[in-house]
Amino acid sequence: MKQKILLKRNPIEWQSLKMPIFLFLVGLIIAILIVFMSSQYNKKIQEKFSRTEINLKELQKRNEESQKNLTIVKTAYPQYQHLKTLHFFDNETASLNWVSWLKTLQENIKIPELNYEFNVQQPITIPILDKKNNGVEFFNSEIKLNIQILHLGDLFNLIQGLRKYNQSALFNLKSCDIKRKHPVNFVWQQHSGQPLLEAVCSLQWYSAKLKPQDTNK
Repeated sequence: MKQKILLKRNPIEWQSLKMPIFLFLVGLIIAILIVFMSSQYNKKIQEKFSRTEINLKELQKRNEESQKNLTIVKTAYPQYQHLKTLHFFDNETASLNWVSWLKTLQENIKIPELNYEFNVQQPITIPILDKKNNGVEFFNSEIKLNIQILHLGDLFNLIQGLRKYNQSALFNLKSCDIKRKHPVNFVWQQHSGQPLLEAVCSLQWYSAKLKPQDTNK
C-alpha cells in the first residue's frame, strides 16, 4: 500500500504582510479620494460654466435692451427738447405764450378786435402710451376766439401765424363760424376801417405734464 503523504501547511506570516496591505489600503483610499475630488471639481466647473453662460446671456440681453433704449433716446430726445422749448410741459408758460402770440398777430395782421378765452384743461388718455405706464400726463384745452376782421384772408393769416409760432402740431382748428356783421347793401367805403366779418373759432390746444417720480420704488 502506498503511504499518504501529508503536506504540512506553513502558517501565513501576517507580520510581513501588514505593510503591503497597509500600503494597498492607503493607495485605495487615496485613489477613491482622487476620483471623488475630481468628480466634485468637475461638478463645480460645470456649475461655474453654467452660471457664466447664464450671466453672458443676461449681459447680452441687457446690451440689446440698452442699444434699443439708446436708439429711442437718440430719436426721441431731440423731439423732447423741441417740445420743451415750446413749453409743451409747462402749461402756465405755454398759456402766456398763446396770449403773446395772439396779441402779436393781431398787431401784425391789423385785426380790429380779437378776444380769447381759455377753458379748463382736461386730461386725455392715449392708449398706446398708457399701456406702457409712461411718466407723462396729457391734456387738451379749448381756446375760443372771437375775431372781428376786415377780410377773410385775415383769419387765414391768423391761423397760419399760430402754426408758425407753435412749429409743431400742438393745436388743431376744431371749428370756425363766420358771419357778416352788416347787411348785404352795406357800403364799406363809407365806413372805412369797420370790420366786415365776425368769426367765432374754437381751437384744441394740447399740452402735457411730467409725472413726479416715485422714489420709493
